[in-house]
Amino acid sequence: MQAREPGTAEVKHLYVRPGERGGIGRLLMAQLHRQAATGGIRRLVLDVLTSRTHVIDLYRRLGYTDTEPYTVVPVPVIFMELLLR
Repeated sequence: MQAREPGTAEVKHLYVRPGERGGIGRLLMAQLHRQAATGGIRRLVLDVLTSRTHVIDLYRRLGYTDTEPYTVVPVPVIFMELLLR
């Protein structure tokens, strides 16, 4: 997680080996969400390659929604955000 403007942090990368998938990504992200909220973060942002549809689906299941680009990226990505409580 990388801090951006006050109250916002960027999730930089999450990778789980294919043979070890099946819930670990959700658990890791849940822990990241708890730590972010405890640390005063109210908004998480991330970008995902458009070809990584299974990753986009995971983030959507976790509550992330599409958002406006927050940086320039030279490859096709989708920008997403999650508002924390």
